[in-house]
Amino acid sequence: MREGHRLLQAQHLAAGAADSLGPIWPCVAGMMLSFAAGWLSLKWLSRWLEHGRWHLFGYYCLVAAVAVIIAGRFLPGPVG
Repeated sequence: MREGHRLLQAQHLAAGAADSLGPIWPCVAGMMLSFAAGWLSLKWLSRWLEHGRWHLFGYYCLVAAVAVIIAGRFLPGPVG
């Protein structure tokens, strides 16, 4: 939170007041879309579990585990 405020102040000093808020709108839109996607995913998962479809949750966990293993194996890690 503090870093965001510092960034906005630095942008405000470097450019005009109208230009300083330009880069923040894609971040706000991304945050709202991310929240909506997470909320819908949790509703979907909750509906599966309430109706006794635990096997679907098991498949989901297996696919997620494979995706994490592949990402950890093939994507570059932090440099340093």
